Amino acid sequence: MNAKQIWQITGYKNSGKTTLITALLPMFKGEGKLVGVIKHDAHDFVMDHPGSDTFRFTESGADLTIITSAHRTAVLKPKPMSLDDILAETGPLDWTLVEGFKQEKYPKLLMLRDFDDTVLYDELITIRAVILHPDMLKKPERLHAWKVEVGITVPVFSRDETSEIFHYMVDNA
Repeated sequence: MNAKQIWQITGYKNSGKTTLITALLPMFKGEGKLVGVIKHDAHDFVMDHPGSDTFRFTESGADLTIITSAHRTAVLKPKPMSLDDILAETGPLDWTLVEGFKQEKYPKLLMLRDFDDTVLYDELITIRAVILHPDMLKKPERLHAWKVEVGITVPVFSRDETSEIFHYMVDNA
């Protein structure tokens, strides 16, 4: 692996994963860190579109298509890749934040939207912290009962506590 620290931000759709990542990125950058983000899309995303040169190259059988401009570069491969394969190609990064890939082995921040999502706590491995939607904090009795029931052994944060989450990640790297 090329990254010194790889952390997954996992949870169901609309749990705040992207919002948390975009809040954490400036904090890592403020520390002078090189940070990459890898996102798993459960749907078949289309980055290039019919008629574009990159689309035509891929449709014609290219095993690798790269497009670059003065401001960005994108690499397209017409195949799925495992998280480990993607990480092997990321280059030297201090931190890689991975959105999704729930079943992978890297340290995870588990994002919960509501109490229906708490089943994920028992289904996933390497959870290092639980991040709650603020509405869950409005039901302290239910939250306490869940914590006791499953025996929560990791820190629990509100998703609004981005600074605390950042410091927890850095302190536990």
